[in-house]
Amino acid sequence: MQVGDGRQVSPFYDWWAGELRFCELISKDEIVVWGHDLTVSEWWDGLDWTILDSFVRRHPMLVQIIRCQKLSKQVDKAVWKPAKNGLFTISSCYKFLRVKRPKGRLKTRDLLTSRGMRIEKGCCLCGRYDETCEHLFFYCSFAKEVWRLVLDFLNIHRQPKRSDLEAIEAIKVL
Repeated sequence: MQVGDGRQVSPFYDWWAGELRFCELISKDEIVVWGHDLTVSEWWDGLDWTILDSFVRRHPMLVQIIRCQKLSKQVDKAVWKPAKNGLFTISSCYKFLRVKRPKGRLKTRDLLTSRGMRIEKGCCLCGRYDETCEHLFFYCSFAKEVWRLVLDFLNIHRQPKRSDLEAIEAIKVL
């Protein structure tokens, strides 16, 4: 997410301050207290960040990251970073997955916990299984639905496969 005025960016669920979403580091209970519909702009008074002292005490590292961010008067913009032009395509997604996934560079929760980070291992989408690359992109109920929609769009009428072969076949059709 390319942050402008922060009015359309969630401080918890969007990637707006680095490569981690804050929902991966903050308890679900704390997010509920703040409110799921909170926007980054609500933490900015026009000159500086206005963050509650209790949050500062519990998350000093996050506060340092937040204080390095600056908002502008521009509108927030979704950007697909793996593509040079910032636009998402199936081809750019496939290339991203082929390059990032094998090298363990996608920061899934299983990878982060294996590196010593103390966070919940559950999938950020379904919460039912550990968040691994395979689960996140192919086994999660949300991923299966996305693949089903892609196949429908391509007029392919069958159940999605459970591997990156699905991505290869989708790109061949395009």
